[in-house]
Amino acid sequence: MIRPNEFFVDNLWRWKCGLQEVENRDRFKRGSVKDIEQIRDSHFPKEWNELLELADNRIFQGAFRYGPISGYLKIEESLSDEIQKRISFYEDTGNLEHIIDAFNFIRIEYYKATNQGRRLKPIDDGPHYNKI
Repeated sequence: MIRPNEFFVDNLWRWKCGLQEVENRDRFKRGSVKDIEQIRDSHFPKEWNELLELADNRIFQGAFRYGPISGYLKIEESLSDEIQKRISFYEDTGNLEHIIDAFNFIRIEYYKATNQGRRLKPIDDGPHYNKI
């Protein structure tokens, strides 16, 4: 049986996300709540929430120690050396604190870049959206 192009278009995002394809077009609802919850549960492990909470706590703590994050806007060089150093520390010690520090330096570098007028230009799969 030759399937119409609509079958492939409708199921393409499901295959990409690891969901089962849907044959019966009457039951097919693109982006149903059940599908979105299934993607969220399989692609966003609970440890990510912990990572974000710990990273945010370290940013707050750093504000008391080193001043507001806006002070990083004055640093002209990239923070990539600091990011690489923290990743190297993690590889040597296995201490997840270094991963959190590297993550925060990436966040700060992104903050600096956007304040310097740089913009996100997706290169992998077309436009990215803020909401599903």
